[in-house]
Amino acid sequence: MVRLFLLLFIVVNMTFGGYTTPNTGVKWNFDSLVVHSAGAVVGAFPNFVVNDTVFVSPSDLLIVEKGSTIKISYRKGITIRGGLLAIGTKDSLITFTVSDSTWQELRFEDSAVDSLCRLEFCVVEYARLGLNFVDASPTVMYSTIKNTGTISGTLSGSGNYAIQCFNSNAILRYDSIYNNAQYGININSNSSPTIEHCVIFNNNLQGTAFKNQISIGPQGVNSPIIRSNEIYHTHENIKVGAISISALFSGSGSMAAIENNYLHHNAYGIALLSQGTSVMNAKIRNNTIVNNTYSDPFAAGSGINCYALSPSVNTSVIAENFIQGNLWGVTVQGVATPNLGDLSNTDTTDDGRNVVIDNKNRDTIFALYNNTALPLRAQNNYWGTSKADSVAQLIFDSSDIATLGKVTYEPFLPHSPILTVNQQVVQLPLFSLKQNFPNPFNPTTTISFNIRKSGFVSLKVYNLLGQEIDTLVEGQKEAGTTTVQWNASQFPSGVYFYRLQMRDHVDVKKMILLR
Repeated sequence: MVRLFLLLFIVVNMTFGGYTTPNTGVKWNFDSLVVHSAGAVVGAFPNFVVNDTVFVSPSDLLIVEKGSTIKISYRKGITIRGGLLAIGTKDSLITFTVSDSTWQELRFEDSAVDSLCRLEFCVVEYARLGLNFVDASPTVMYSTIKNTGTISGTLSGSGNYAIQCFNSNAILRYDSIYNNAQYGININSNSSPTIEHCVIFNNNLQGTAFKNQISIGPQGVNSPIIRSNEIYHTHENIKVGAISISALFSGSGSMAAIENNYLHHNAYGIALLSQGTSVMNAKIRNNTIVNNTYSDPFAAGSGINCYALSPSVNTSVIAENFIQGNLWGVTVQGVATPNLGDLSNTDTTDDGRNVVIDNKNRDTIFALYNNTALPLRAQNNYWGTSKADSVAQLIFDSSDIATLGKVTYEPFLPHSPILTVNQQVVQLPLFSLKQNFPNPFNPTTTISFNIRKSGFVSLKVYNLLGQEIDTLVEGQKEAGTTTVQWNASQFPSGVYFYRLQMRDHVDVKKMILLR
Protein backbone atom coordinates (compact mmCIF):
# COMPACT_ATOMS: atom_id res chain seq x y z
CA MET A 1 0.00 0.00 0.00
CA VAL A 2 2.81 2.38 0.80
CA ARG A 3 4.44 1.71 -2.56
CA LEU A 4 1.20 2.20 -4.46
CA PHE A 5 0.48 5.46 -2.70
CA LEU A 6 3.97 6.78 -3.42
CA LEU A 7 3.75 5.78 -7.05
CA LEU A 8 0.42 7.53 -7.44
CA PHE A 9 1.73 10.60 -5.66
CA ILE A 10 4.70 10.91 -7.98
CA VAL A 11 3.09 9.94 -11.27
CA VAL A 12 -0.21 11.78 -10.97
CA ASN A 13 0.89 15.36 -11.52
CA MET A 14 0.11 18.14 -13.99
CA THR A 15 -2.15 15.99 -16.16
CA PHE A 16 -4.76 18.61 -16.91
CA GLY A 17 -4.68 21.62 -19.21
CA GLY A 18 -1.61 22.91 -20.98
CA TYR A 19 -0.55 22.24 -24.55
CA THR A 20 0.20 18.75 -25.90
CA THR A 21 2.09 18.32 -29.16
CA PRO A 22 0.07 16.33 -31.74
CA ASN A 23 2.18 13.11 -31.61
CA THR A 24 2.91 13.15 -35.34
CA GLY A 25 6.68 12.55 -35.30
CA VAL A 26 7.49 16.25 -35.75
CA LYS A 27 10.58 18.04 -34.47
CA TRP A 28 9.49 21.05 -32.45
CA ASN A 29 11.33 24.10 -31.22
CA PHE A 30 10.13 26.99 -29.09
CA ASP A 31 9.40 29.17 -32.12
CA SER A 32 6.99 26.53 -33.44
CA LEU A 33 5.42 26.19 -29.99
CA VAL A 34 4.76 29.94 -30.02
CA VAL A 35 2.89 29.53 -33.33
CA HIS A 36 0.83 26.48 -32.42
CA SER A 37 0.31 26.43 -28.64
CA ALA A 38 -2.46 29.05 -28.48
CA GLY A 39 -0.59 31.16 -25.95
CA ALA A 40 0.86 28.38 -23.81
CA VAL A 41 4.26 29.54 -25.07
CA VAL A 42 5.01 33.11 -26.14
CA GLY A 43 8.09 35.09 -27.12
CA ALA A 44 10.82 34.95 -29.72
CA PHE A 45 14.38 33.63 -29.70
CA PRO A 46 16.24 33.81 -27.41
CA ASN A 47 13.58 34.65 -24.78
CA PHE A 48 10.45 32.56 -24.30
CA VAL A 49 7.77 32.35 -21.60
CA VAL A 50 5.85 29.15 -20.84
CA ASN A 51 2.43 30.23 -19.54
CA ASP A 52 0.98 26.72 -19.33
CA THR A 53 2.51 23.26 -19.10
CA VAL A 54 3.84 21.81 -22.36
CA PHE A 55 3.56 18.05 -22.93
CA VAL A 56 5.84 16.62 -25.62
CA SER A 57 4.08 13.51 -26.99
CA PRO A 58 5.79 10.12 -27.40
CA SER A 59 6.46 10.49 -31.13
CA ASP A 60 7.60 14.13 -30.96
CA LEU A 61 10.92 15.78 -30.24
CA LEU A 62 11.48 19.23 -28.71
CA ILE A 63 14.80 20.85 -29.61
CA VAL A 64 15.96 23.84 -27.59
CA GLU A 65 18.39 26.12 -29.36
CA LYS A 66 21.60 27.04 -27.56
CA GLY A 67 21.44 30.46 -25.94
CA SER A 68 17.72 30.19 -25.20
CA THR A 69 16.19 31.44 -21.95
CA ILE A 70 12.93 29.68 -21.05
CA LYS A 71 10.93 31.42 -18.32
CA ILE A 72 8.22 29.20 -16.85
CA SER A 73 5.16 30.40 -14.95
CA TYR A 74 3.98 29.45 -11.47
CA ARG A 75 3.45 25.68 -11.02
CA LYS A 76 3.82 25.09 -14.76
CA GLY A 77 6.53 23.02 -16.40
CA ILE A 78 7.58 20.88 -19.35
CA THR A 79 6.75 17.16 -19.44
CA ILE A 80 8.65 14.95 -21.87
CA ARG A 81 6.95 11.80 -23.13
CA GLY A 82 8.98 11.76 -26.34
CA GLY A 83 12.32 13.55 -26.64
CA LEU A 84 14.05 16.73 -25.47
CA LEU A 85 17.42 17.84 -26.82
CA ALA A 86 18.66 20.90 -24.97
CA ILE A 87 22.28 21.12 -26.07
CA GLY A 88 24.00 24.37 -25.18
CA THR A 89 27.70 25.22 -25.11
CA LYS A 90 29.93 26.63 -22.38
CA ASP A 91 29.65 30.03 -24.06
CA SER A 92 25.96 29.76 -24.95
CA LEU A 93 23.97 28.21 -22.14
CA ILE A 94 20.33 27.18 -22.13
CA THR A 95 18.46 28.46 -19.07
CA PHE A 96 15.19 27.19 -17.61
CA THR A 97 14.14 29.69 -14.98
CA VAL A 98 11.30 31.41 -13.18
CA SER A 99 8.80 33.75 -14.82
CA ASP A 100 6.68 35.08 -11.94
CA SER A 101 6.97 32.58 -9.07
CA THR A 102 8.27 29.06 -8.46
CA TRP A 103 7.63 26.88 -11.50
CA GLN A 104 7.10 23.12 -11.28
CA GLU A 105 9.71 20.91 -13.00
CA LEU A 106 11.25 19.43 -16.11
CA ARG A 107 9.65 16.00 -16.06
CA PHE A 108 10.59 12.92 -18.10
CA GLU A 109 8.09 10.02 -18.19
CA ASP A 110 8.16 6.35 -19.14
CA SER A 111 7.46 6.76 -22.87
CA ALA A 112 10.36 9.19 -23.26
CA VAL A 113 13.12 7.99 -25.61
CA ASP A 114 16.23 7.98 -23.44
CA SER A 115 18.62 8.47 -26.35
CA LEU A 116 16.67 11.61 -27.33
CA CYS A 117 16.55 13.05 -23.81
CA ARG A 118 19.71 15.02 -23.24
CA LEU A 119 20.65 18.24 -21.45
CA GLU A 120 24.11 19.74 -21.88
CA PHE A 121 25.32 23.12 -20.67
CA CYS A 122 21.92 23.94 -19.21
CA VAL A 123 20.91 25.87 -16.11
CA VAL A 124 17.78 24.76 -14.24
CA GLU A 125 16.90 27.15 -11.42
CA TYR A 126 14.09 28.33 -9.12
CA ALA A 127 11.85 25.35 -9.89
CA ARG A 128 9.81 23.65 -7.21
CA LEU A 129 11.24 20.21 -8.00
CA GLY A 130 13.98 20.64 -10.62
CA LEU A 131 14.50 17.55 -12.82
CA ASN A 132 12.12 14.61 -12.30
CA PHE A 133 12.91 11.30 -14.02
CA VAL A 134 9.93 8.90 -13.72
CA ASP A 135 10.64 5.60 -15.51
CA ALA A 136 12.99 7.52 -17.81
CA SER A 137 16.76 7.79 -18.01
CA PRO A 138 17.98 11.05 -19.57
CA THR A 139 21.59 12.21 -19.76
CA VAL A 140 22.51 15.48 -18.07
CA MET A 141 26.03 16.83 -18.53
CA TYR A 142 27.91 20.08 -17.81
CA SER A 143 24.73 21.51 -16.35
CA THR A 144 23.76 23.41 -13.21
CA ILE A 145 20.70 22.65 -11.09
CA LYS A 146 20.33 25.20 -8.32
CA ASN A 147 17.91 27.09 -6.08
CA THR A 148 15.04 24.59 -6.32
CA GLY A 149 12.45 25.27 -3.67
CA THR A 150 13.38 28.95 -3.62
CA ILE A 151 12.03 32.17 -5.07
CA SER A 152 14.75 34.61 -6.06
CA GLY A 153 17.05 33.04 -3.46
CA THR A 154 14.45 33.00 -0.64
CA LEU A 155 13.25 29.61 0.62
CA SER A 156 9.70 28.90 -0.50
CA GLY A 157 9.37 25.82 1.72
CA SER A 158 8.00 23.63 -1.08
CA GLY A 159 10.98 22.23 -2.96
CA ASN A 160 11.79 18.56 -2.39
CA TYR A 161 14.82 17.87 -4.58
CA ALA A 162 16.99 19.21 -7.34
CA ILE A 163 16.95 15.87 -9.20
CA GLN A 164 14.78 12.82 -8.61
CA CYS A 165 15.38 9.37 -10.12
CA PHE A 166 12.32 7.10 -9.81
CA ASN A 167 12.93 3.78 -11.59
CA SER A 168 15.60 5.61 -13.55
CA ASN A 169 19.13 4.87 -14.72
CA ALA A 170 19.90 8.45 -15.66
CA ILE A 171 23.45 9.61 -16.39
CA LEU A 172 24.70 12.71 -14.56
CA ARG A 173 28.22 13.86 -15.38
CA TYR A 174 30.15 17.06 -14.74
CA ASP A 175 27.13 18.77 -13.22
CA SER A 176 26.89 21.33 -10.41
CA ILE A 177 24.02 20.82 -7.96
CA TYR A 178 23.82 23.36 -5.18
CA ASN A 179 21.78 25.77 -3.03
CA ASN A 180 18.64 23.66 -3.17
CA ALA A 181 16.04 23.81 -0.40
CA GLN A 182 16.07 20.09 0.41
CA TYR A 183 17.63 17.05 -1.30
CA GLY A 184 20.33 17.43 -3.92
CA ILE A 185 19.65 14.08 -5.65
CA ASN A 186 16.90 11.66 -4.55
CA ILE A 187 17.14 8.08 -5.88
CA ASN A 188 14.33 5.57 -5.32
CA SER A 189 12.33 2.57 -6.59
CA ASN A 190 14.81 0.47 -8.57
CA SER A 191 17.03 3.27 -9.81
CA SER A 192 20.70 2.87 -10.64
CA PRO A 193 21.86 6.17 -12.11
CA THR A 194 25.49 7.02 -12.82
CA ILE A 195 26.71 10.16 -11.03
CA GLU A 196 30.27 11.11 -11.96
CA HIS A 197 32.53 14.16 -11.74
CA CYS A 198 29.83 16.36 -10.22
CA VAL A 199 30.13 19.10 -7.61
CA ILE A 200 27.26 18.80 -5.11
CA PHE A 201 27.14 21.28 -2.25
CA ASN A 202 25.03 23.43 0.07
CA ASN A 203 21.83 21.47 -0.33
CA ASN A 204 19.07 21.22 2.32
CA LEU A 205 19.22 24.94 2.99
CA GLN A 206 15.87 24.49 4.73
CA GLY A 207 17.66 22.45 7.38
CA THR A 208 14.62 21.45 9.45
CA ALA A 209 15.41 17.71 9.19
CA PHE A 210 18.16 15.51 7.78
CA LYS A 211 17.85 15.63 3.99
CA ASN A 212 21.03 14.69 2.29
CA GLN A 213 23.09 15.77 -0.68
CA ILE A 214 22.49 12.34 -2.25
CA SER A 215 19.68 10.25 -0.75
CA ILE A 216 19.16 6.67 -1.98
CA GLY A 217 16.14 4.48 -1.14
CA PRO A 218 14.14 3.31 0.72
CA GLN A 219 12.11 1.31 -1.86
CA GLY A 220 13.34 -1.21 -4.42
CA VAL A 221 16.90 -2.19 -5.27
CA ASN A 222 18.86 0.99 -5.93
CA SER A 223 22.47 0.49 -7.02
CA PRO A 224 23.84 3.74 -8.37
CA ILE A 225 27.43 4.38 -9.38
CA ILE A 226 28.64 7.45 -7.49
CA ARG A 227 32.17 8.18 -8.58
CA SER A 228 34.69 11.04 -8.51
CA ASN A 229 32.37 13.71 -7.11
CA GLU A 230 32.98 16.43 -4.54
CA ILE A 231 30.20 16.73 -1.95
CA TYR A 232 30.32 19.31 0.83
CA HIS A 233 28.59 22.08 2.75
CA THR A 234 29.88 25.53 3.67
CA HIS A 235 27.36 26.10 6.49
CA GLU A 236 28.22 24.72 9.91
CA ASN A 237 26.04 22.29 11.86
CA ILE A 238 23.41 21.85 9.16
CA LYS A 239 21.31 18.68 8.92
CA VAL A 240 22.74 17.25 5.72
CA GLY A 241 24.88 14.18 5.14
CA ALA A 242 26.88 13.58 1.98
CA ILE A 243 25.45 10.20 0.88
CA SER A 244 22.78 8.03 2.52
CA ILE A 245 21.43 4.65 1.41
CA SER A 246 18.36 3.15 3.06
CA ALA A 247 16.68 -0.17 2.30
CA LEU A 248 13.57 -0.32 4.45
CA PHE A 249 11.02 -2.44 2.58
CA SER A 250 10.76 -6.16 1.81
CA GLY A 251 13.02 -7.09 -1.09
CA SER A 252 14.78 -3.75 -1.13
CA GLY A 253 18.54 -3.31 -1.08
CA SER A 254 21.59 -1.78 -2.69
CA MET A 255 24.79 -2.81 -4.40
CA ALA A 256 25.88 0.78 -4.94
CA ALA A 257 29.44 1.57 -5.95
CA ILE A 258 30.68 4.68 -4.11
CA GLU A 259 34.21 5.35 -5.27
CA ASN A 260 36.84 8.10 -5.48
CA ASN A 261 34.64 10.81 -3.98
CA TYR A 262 35.75 13.73 -1.85
CA LEU A 263 33.22 14.10 0.99
CA HIS A 264 33.88 16.89 3.44
CA HIS A 265 32.23 19.31 5.88
CA ASN A 266 28.86 17.56 5.92
CA ALA A 267 27.08 16.32 9.05
CA TYR A 268 28.36 12.84 8.11
CA GLY A 269 30.05 11.17 5.18
CA ILE A 270 28.22 7.95 4.22
CA ALA A 271 25.32 6.24 6.03
CA LEU A 272 24.00 2.76 5.16
CA LEU A 273 20.70 1.71 6.78
CA SER A 274 18.76 -1.52 6.27
CA GLN A 275 15.84 -3.31 7.91
CA GLY A 276 13.32 -6.07 7.23
CA THR A 277 14.38 -8.57 4.56
CA SER A 278 16.55 -6.08 2.73
CA VAL A 279 20.16 -6.66 1.67
CA MET A 280 22.82 -3.95 1.73
CA ASN A 281 26.04 -4.82 -0.08
CA ALA A 282 27.52 -1.52 -1.20
CA LYS A 283 31.15 -1.07 -2.25
CA ILE A 284 32.71 1.93 -0.51
CA ARG A 285 36.15 2.38 -2.02
CA ASN A 286 38.90 4.99 -2.44
CA ASN A 287 36.93 7.87 -0.97
CA THR A 288 38.38 10.79 0.94
CA ILE A 289 36.01 11.42 3.87
CA VAL A 290 37.19 14.27 6.06
CA ASN A 291 35.89 16.85 8.54
CA ASN A 292 32.27 15.74 8.64
CA THR A 293 30.95 16.92 12.00
CA TYR A 294 27.75 17.82 13.84
CA SER A 295 26.95 19.44 17.18
CA ASP A 296 25.42 16.24 18.59
CA PRO A 297 27.86 13.31 18.18
CA PHE A 298 25.05 10.84 18.95
CA ALA A 299 23.01 12.08 15.97
CA ALA A 300 25.68 12.37 13.26
CA GLY A 301 29.38 12.90 12.65
CA SER A 302 30.52 9.49 11.35
CA GLY A 303 32.83 9.16 8.41
CA ILE A 304 30.93 5.95 7.57
CA ASN A 305 27.97 4.51 9.49
CA CYS A 306 26.51 1.02 8.91
CA TYR A 307 23.21 0.24 10.66
CA ALA A 308 21.16 -2.92 10.09
CA LEU A 309 18.01 -3.98 11.95
CA SER A 310 17.35 -7.73 12.13
CA PRO A 311 16.78 -9.68 9.94
CA SER A 312 18.29 -7.42 7.27
CA VAL A 313 21.84 -7.92 6.01
CA ASN A 314 24.54 -5.27 5.68
CA THR A 315 27.81 -6.75 4.42
CA SER A 316 29.13 -3.72 2.56
CA VAL A 317 32.82 -3.65 1.67
CA ILE A 318 34.81 -0.65 2.93
CA ALA A 319 38.28 -0.49 1.40
CA GLU A 320 41.08 1.97 0.60
CA ASN A 321 39.32 5.02 2.03
CA PHE A 322 40.96 7.96 3.77
CA ILE A 323 38.87 8.88 6.84
CA GLN A 324 40.06 11.78 8.98
CA GLY A 325 38.77 14.61 11.14
CA ASN A 326 35.22 13.31 11.61
CA LEU A 327 33.63 12.86 15.04
CA TRP A 328 33.73 9.11 14.48
CA GLY A 329 35.72 7.12 11.94
CA VAL A 330 33.50 4.10 11.20
CA THR A 331 30.47 3.23 13.36
CA VAL A 332 28.59 -0.07 13.16
CA GLN A 333 25.16 -0.65 14.74
CA GLY A 334 22.37 -3.21 15.02
CA VAL A 335 23.30 -6.42 13.18
CA ALA A 336 25.44 -4.86 10.46
CA THR A 337 28.62 -6.73 9.57
CA PRO A 338 30.51 -4.59 7.05
CA ASN A 339 33.82 -5.89 5.76
CA LEU A 340 36.62 -3.43 6.56
CA GLY A 341 39.39 -5.84 5.66
CA ASP A 342 39.40 -9.63 5.37
CA LEU A 343 42.69 -11.39 4.69
CA SER A 344 41.22 -14.86 5.26
CA ASN A 345 39.83 -15.20 1.74
CA THR A 346 41.31 -15.10 -1.77
CA ASP A 347 39.44 -11.92 -2.73
CA THR A 348 41.92 -9.04 -2.88
CA THR A 349 39.26 -6.34 -3.31
CA ASP A 350 38.33 -6.50 0.38
CA ASP A 351 41.84 -6.31 1.84
CA GLY A 352 41.24 -3.18 3.92
CA ARG A 353 43.95 -0.59 3.26
CA ASN A 354 41.78 2.10 4.83
CA VAL A 355 43.46 5.00 6.60
CA VAL A 356 41.37 5.96 9.65
CA ILE A 357 43.05 8.67 11.73
CA ASP A 358 42.22 11.56 14.05
CA ASN A 359 38.45 11.06 14.24
CA LYS A 360 37.56 12.53 17.59
CA ASN A 361 34.77 13.72 19.87
CA ARG A 362 34.65 14.47 23.59
CA ASP A 363 38.46 14.31 23.71
CA THR A 364 38.50 10.68 22.60
CA ILE A 365 39.61 9.25 19.25
CA PHE A 366 37.09 6.79 17.81
CA ALA A 367 38.59 5.03 14.79
CA LEU A 368 36.10 2.14 14.73
CA TYR A 369 33.15 1.58 17.08
CA ASN A 370 31.55 -1.85 16.83
CA ASN A 371 28.28 -1.13 18.62
CA THR A 372 26.92 -4.60 17.77
CA ALA A 373 27.16 -8.02 19.41
CA LEU A 374 28.65 -9.49 16.23
CA PRO A 375 32.30 -9.96 15.27
CA LEU A 376 33.84 -7.75 12.58
CA ARG A 377 36.90 -8.04 10.39
CA ALA A 378 38.99 -4.91 9.95
CA GLN A 379 42.39 -6.23 8.94
CA ASN A 380 45.17 -4.56 6.99
CA ASN A 381 44.26 -0.94 7.81
CA TYR A 382 46.30 1.97 9.11
CA TRP A 383 44.95 3.47 12.35
CA GLY A 384 47.48 6.25 12.83
CA THR A 385 50.01 4.28 14.87
CA SER A 386 52.40 1.36 14.44
CA LYS A 387 51.89 0.03 17.99
CA ALA A 388 49.39 -2.75 18.63
CA ASP A 389 48.42 -1.55 22.11
CA SER A 390 47.77 1.94 20.73
CA VAL A 391 45.57 0.56 17.95
CA ALA A 392 43.55 -1.35 20.55
CA GLN A 393 42.75 1.91 22.32
CA LEU A 394 41.28 3.38 19.10
CA ILE A 395 38.93 0.48 18.33
CA PHE A 396 35.91 -0.08 20.58
CA ASP A 397 34.70 -3.67 20.82
CA SER A 398 34.39 -6.56 23.29
CA SER A 399 37.69 -5.62 24.91
CA ASP A 400 36.00 -2.42 26.12
CA ILE A 401 32.42 -3.63 26.74
CA ALA A 402 31.77 -7.36 27.10
CA THR A 403 28.47 -7.27 25.21
CA LEU A 404 30.07 -5.85 22.07
CA GLY A 405 31.37 -7.99 19.24
CA LYS A 406 35.09 -8.57 18.77
CA VAL A 407 36.96 -6.70 16.03
CA THR A 408 39.76 -8.61 14.32
CA TYR A 409 42.11 -5.81 13.30
CA GLU A 410 45.44 -7.65 13.19
CA PRO A 411 47.50 -7.66 11.12
CA PHE A 412 47.34 -3.90 10.67
CA LEU A 413 49.45 -1.60 8.55
CA PRO A 414 52.21 0.24 10.42
CA HIS A 415 52.30 3.01 7.85
CA SER A 416 49.71 4.72 5.66
CA PRO A 417 49.24 3.04 2.24
CA ILE A 418 47.63 6.21 0.86
CA LEU A 419 49.60 9.32 -0.06
CA THR A 420 47.05 11.99 0.61
CA VAL A 421 46.96 15.63 -0.34
CA ASN A 422 47.31 16.49 3.34
CA GLN A 423 50.51 14.49 3.52
CA GLN A 424 51.91 16.07 0.39
CA VAL A 425 51.33 19.64 1.56
CA VAL A 426 54.45 20.79 3.40
CA GLN A 427 55.02 24.44 4.11
CA LEU A 428 58.82 24.64 3.98
CA PRO A 429 60.88 27.83 3.75
CA LEU A 430 62.27 26.77 0.37
CA PHE A 431 59.07 28.08 -1.26
CA SER A 432 55.48 29.10 -0.55
CA LEU A 433 52.47 28.36 -2.73
CA LYS A 434 49.47 30.69 -2.54
CA GLN A 435 45.81 29.76 -2.85
CA ASN A 436 44.51 30.49 -6.32
CA PHE A 437 42.23 33.48 -6.82
CA PRO A 438 39.38 33.58 -7.52
CA ASN A 439 38.27 30.25 -6.14
CA PRO A 440 35.79 28.93 -7.24
CA PHE A 441 36.51 30.34 -10.71
CA ASN A 442 35.23 30.31 -14.28
CA PRO A 443 37.17 29.83 -16.49
CA THR A 444 40.47 31.51 -15.47
CA THR A 445 42.27 31.77 -12.15
CA THR A 446 45.61 33.11 -10.94
CA ILE A 447 48.22 31.05 -9.09
CA SER A 448 51.26 32.58 -7.37
CA PHE A 449 54.28 31.08 -5.65
CA ASN A 450 57.46 32.41 -4.11
CA ILE A 451 60.85 30.66 -4.06
CA ARG A 452 63.75 31.69 -1.84
CA LYS A 453 66.49 30.40 -4.15
CA SER A 454 66.70 29.96 -7.89
CA GLY A 455 66.17 26.43 -9.14
CA PHE A 456 64.14 24.06 -11.29
CA VAL A 457 60.40 24.33 -10.57
CA SER A 458 57.35 22.47 -11.90
CA LEU A 459 53.73 23.55 -11.43
CA LYS A 460 51.17 21.09 -12.75
CA VAL A 461 47.39 20.66 -12.63
CA TYR A 462 45.67 17.36 -11.80
CA ASN A 463 42.06 16.23 -11.90
CA LEU A 464 40.19 14.47 -9.09
CA LEU A 465 41.48 11.09 -10.32
CA GLY A 466 45.07 12.23 -9.89
CA GLN A 467 45.68 12.47 -13.63
CA GLU A 468 48.00 15.23 -14.83
CA ILE A 469 46.06 17.46 -17.22
CA ASP A 470 48.15 20.61 -17.65
CA THR A 471 51.65 22.00 -17.04
CA LEU A 472 51.84 25.66 -16.07
CA VAL A 473 55.53 25.96 -15.19
CA GLU A 474 58.42 23.61 -15.85
CA GLY A 475 61.91 25.04 -15.89
CA GLN A 476 64.49 27.18 -14.17
CA LYS A 477 63.15 30.08 -12.09
CA GLU A 478 64.91 32.89 -10.26
CA ALA A 479 64.24 33.64 -6.61
CA GLY A 480 61.10 35.69 -6.01
CA THR A 481 57.44 35.58 -6.88
CA THR A 482 56.02 33.99 -10.02
CA THR A 483 52.39 34.48 -11.06
CA VAL A 484 50.65 32.41 -13.73
CA GLN A 485 47.10 32.11 -15.02
CA TRP A 486 45.32 28.87 -15.68
CA ASN A 487 42.61 28.92 -18.35
CA ALA A 488 40.28 25.97 -17.76
CA SER A 489 37.91 26.71 -20.61
CA GLN A 490 38.47 23.26 -22.10
CA PHE A 491 37.79 21.43 -18.84
CA PRO A 492 34.49 20.57 -17.10
CA SER A 493 33.30 21.86 -13.75
CA GLY A 494 34.85 20.07 -10.83
CA VAL A 495 37.67 19.86 -8.33
CA TYR A 496 41.28 20.22 -9.47
CA PHE A 497 44.62 20.24 -7.68
CA TYR A 498 47.72 22.23 -8.52
CA ARG A 499 51.06 20.81 -7.44
CA LEU A 500 54.28 22.77 -7.03
CA GLN A 501 57.54 20.81 -6.83
CA MET A 502 61.07 22.09 -6.25
CA ARG A 503 63.77 19.51 -5.56
CA ASP A 504 62.16 16.98 -3.21
CA HIS A 505 59.68 19.43 -1.71
CA VAL A 506 56.03 19.42 -2.78
CA ASP A 507 52.95 21.51 -2.05
CA VAL A 508 49.45 20.78 -3.31
CA LYS A 509 46.33 22.95 -3.17
CA LYS A 510 42.76 22.48 -4.29
CA MET A 511 40.73 24.68 -6.62
CA ILE A 512 37.18 24.47 -7.93
CA LEU A 513 36.05 25.23 -11.46
CA LEU A 514 32.37 26.13 -11.20
CA ARG A 515 30.49 27.07 -14.37
